[in-house]
Amino acid sequence: MSRRVAVYRTAHFNAAHRLHVPQWTEAENQAFFGLCNNQNYHGHNYEIVVRVEGEVDEVSGYLNRYEGVEAIHRGRGNRCFRS
Repeated sequence: MSRRVAVYRTAHFNAAHRLHVPQWTEAENQAFFGLCNNQNYHGHNYEIVVRVEGEVDEVSGYLNRYEGVEAIHRGRGNRCFRS
């Protein structure tokens, strides 16, 4: 008899940016982009929750696909968010 389980892993990360059109004046950029035009950038905080569900290995008792959840904490999952 097979058993299904789900494992969750949460990761947090931050990103900063500045929206700015070099051809526009500072006033035009500020009027259009507001806080997103701050010369010192502004940031956002993100949380990602990964859920892996699968069959429990009958011999080991482990979730067969757990390595996908662990990849988030080793940095491989962060590639999705890079531009």
